Amino acid sequence: MKELVKHYWRTRSKQITRSSYLNCHVKGLHSIMLIDSPEQKVRVYIADQDHELFHNSDGEARSLAFHPHHCALTLHVIHGELVNWTKKLVNEVDGLDSKPYGRWLYSSKIKDGEMGFELVGEEILKTGFKNVLYPGSSIYLPAWVIHTVSVPKGQLTAWIVYEGAENIGYQPVAWSNQDLSKLQVEGLYIRPIEEEVYTLLTRVGLL
Repeated sequence: MKELVKHYWRTRSKQITRSSYLNCHVKGLHSIMLIDSPEQKVRVYIADQDHELFHNSDGEARSLAFHPHHCALTLHVIHGELVNWTKKLVNEVDGLDSKPYGRWLYSSKIKDGEMGFELVGEEILKTGFKNVLYPGSSIYLPAWVIHTVSVPKGQLTAWIVYEGAENIGYQPVAWSNQDLSKLQVEGLYIRPIEEEVYTLLTRVGLL
């Protein structure tokens, strides 16, 4: 994998930089787009030491809301530790592992040009699986799977996301017990310069 990333960087660093974001979705999480092709996208997510994903470390979506995807994904960890949390929709509260969450429609800064959330109801989510992933391990997520991720506080973690076929029935929804309408978007989705992308890839051993 390292040699592949080095090849991409040597041959198309400007294209990679133009398609990448600092503070993507939450502060301290950076998205580096290696291949920007429909149904074949490959990107590296890097959570630096001051990331906010540790707020999800108890399986609650306090920083990155629970969500499905517009396509099937594989998450492949290359540095540090990543925890994948899943939920499933149920009809009623059933024990301690299920409770109501706000259902939010959202617009994407990347796809729609502006980030925003609209509360459209409430639904019950039941705890699914907790998968702790270390370098070399991966997990496949069908597009319909509802998930979020967490990273231990202060840890540098990186994982590659491989995208697959689009989910025709996808809706941009998210579930959270936080008021997403008050989410502070200032400082999110910052375009990096080449030196910043190079530094991030080097820190996680990909360059």
